[in-house]
Formats: sequence, C-alpha cells, structure tokens
Amino acid sequence: MKKEKITYKSDEHIEITKFAKILAIILVLIAAVYFISKNVSKNKEAEKETDTVEVNINYDKAIIGNLFNRPYDTYYAFIYDSTSNEAGLYNQLLTKYNNKSDSIKTYYSDLNNGLNKKFYDKDNTNYTNDLTTLKVGDFTLLKIVNGKLTKSVNSYDAAKKELGIE
Repeated sequence: MKKEKITYKSDEHIEITKFAKILAIILVLIAAVYFISKNVSKNKEAEKETDTVEVNINYDKAIIGNLFNRPYDTYYAFIYDSTSNEAGLYNQLLTKYNNKSDSIKTYYSDLNNGLNKKFYDKDNTNYTNDLTTLKVGDFTLLKIVNGKLTKSVNSYDAAKKELGIE
C-alpha cells in the first residue's frame, strides 16, 4: 500500500496562492489588451496616411462672377482662355504691366475654367455691371472702379494702349 503524503497549508498560504493566481491573470489580461490596442492603432494610422499635396492659392485669379466685389477700389481684370494660341501673348502683357512701378492691382480670369464659361460669347460681347448679362469674347480687359465697370477693351493693341505699355 502506498502512503499518502498529507500536507497541511495554512489559511494564509492559501490566500497568498489565490492572490498570486489572480494577479497573474490580471497581468496577462492587461498585456493582451495593450498588444491588441497597439495593433489596432497601427492599422488605423496606416489607413490615415495619405499623400499630402502642397496647395498654393493664387489670389490674383478670380472667377468672373466675383470680379465686381474685389477688395480694391480700382483694378484691372484680364479675361482670356489659358489654352488659346494667344494666351502667351496675353500673359506677357499682364506680366509687363505688373512689372510697371505705377501699375494698379490686376486679376486674371481663365475662360477655360468651367465657372467662367457662362460669361463667354465670342460673337456677342456685352460689357455691363450686371453679371446676368455680362458676356466677354476671346480676350477682354476690364477696368473696374468701386465695383463698377468703367472701361472695357477687347483687343491686344487697345489693351497695350490702355495699360501704357510700348
């Protein structure tokens, strides 16, 4: 016959053993929560990463519908299609004028912009302060004073003369 070994454990020993087991379980759970949350946050950060694009705002460009409410008292608006054959010529005129020491503020509106297309009519230009009836041709130079149209020019040579460019 086998002898059984009987061990006696005190109440304190039993309580310490239970406490150690509970503490071990709690530490394992905390470690599991930590690693799970770390992996989830990495996945969310990876999803958030996107390519950033530097945006430059050109305050000299304007939509034709906003030309009469610019923050200057007197200014010119150059209106032409940036994809036209003469666009380089008009752009050069704009640059030359802006380089003059006595130039006033200028804005540029591109007829190629979809928001400006409703103002384009090659054959029937109508230079007016009323935006519902304003129509411009292939090239237009408008002089605006205090929100009112004071002069309109629709040829390159007339624009050079108006701007005082030789």
